[in-house]
Amino acid sequence: MFAFAFALVPLYDVFCDITGLNGKPSLEQAEQSTQITENREIGVSFTTHAQSGAPFIVKSKEYSVDVKPGAMREVMFSAKNTSDIEIRKSTRL
Repeated sequence: MFAFAFALVPLYDVFCDITGLNGKPSLEQAEQSTQITENREIGVSFTTHAQSGAPFIVKSKEYSVDVKPGAMREVMFSAKNTSDIEIRKSTRL
């Protein structure tokens, strides 16, 4: 059983080479996607929402931004604690 588990990684690599499939991320593909496209823009809108009754308010400083594909853009958000208790929250973007 140990030998089978030990051989799985090389067998997977051979299988991927033969079939052309590859479950590994390509650095070349990631580099291509970071090129900035100058001839078009994408509008991005931000919606902030806190659970009903939550003791805090979250707002974005800008409700929407235009960005060129591949370009970085910083957007600021503010959070206000409306209770007397210290609150720590995390966000998902």
